[in-house]
Amino acid sequence: MSKEVYRHSIAHEPQFAEIAYDSFELEPLTGALGAEITGLDVAGNLADEQVTDELRLALSRHFVLVFRDQDLDKESIRRFGQLFGPLHKNPVVKKHEELSDVMLVRQEADEKYNFAGNWHSDVTWEKRPCGESVLYAIDVPRWGGDTHFANTGLAFTALSDEMKTMLSRLSAVHELESSQREFAEKKSADADITAEQALKYSTEHPVVRRHPVTGANCLFVNEQFTTKFVGMTEEESRPLLETLCRHQTRPDFTCRVRWKKGTLAVWDNRATIHYASNDYPNIRRVMMRVSTIGEEPMSSD
Repeated sequence: MSKEVYRHSIAHEPQFAEIAYDSFELEPLTGALGAEITGLDVAGNLADEQVTDELRLALSRHFVLVFRDQDLDKESIRRFGQLFGPLHKNPVVKKHEELSDVMLVRQEADEKYNFAGNWHSDVTWEKRPCGESVLYAIDVPRWGGDTHFANTGLAFTALSDEMKTMLSRLSAVHELESSQREFAEKKSADADITAEQALKYSTEHPVVRRHPVTGANCLFVNEQFTTKFVGMTEEESRPLLETLCRHQTRPDFTCRVRWKKGTLAVWDNRATIHYASNDYPNIRRVMMRVSTIGEEPMSSD
């Protein structure tokens, strides 16, 4: 049997057609997803409806938006997040001292572990996972700590028709307990609940979800929180889950964001998964994050 030499590389057309925006300039990061926005002072345009509409449009097309050299405080970050929906209060991680919906994503110089060391979409263990997430760089290394994103809609499109049909009939279990057990041990200063308290955070979602804005079908499993398929044991589920998790993070489906102080990013958790590199030993990294409350995932067509 001959080997498929080029099977590892997935050729695809760019996932968007170029359009002009009146409020800012936009430069795509890759043909898979992601774009950098220039010419926009975020804090100064939070009340501008045209800016908001164009940002929502750009996010629905590119799924990850990056803004450089922004001067934001915790309240302006909250207001930016609220442009996309009501804010989520994460029960797992300690919040900003003054605000229950602003989360500090931090790794001190003497800490070995960063937040969530696996590819994931935020809060999939809740019935209504996060919709959009906003992350702002406060204190970051000169290099290292990049965040990688993958387009799960593009990953689904690249599957065989037989696999698409099978997956569209499946649901999967998303649980917090195992992840929180490790988090509470390795990041005890940031954990707000114990693994035992995390047991109540478990739910089921379709393996393929339909995006509420674009209508695209997207894979909705991740290696951080998805434990098994409904109706199967974890052992039975593991081979297919591992295949899907490996497939959706192929470089062809990804982009990466390099952080600098004042960098702001917003991404759509419905159509992406993300992962932060832990390649900055003995250096402090502090970010501020808010997320929106998303809708219950809808099954694919």
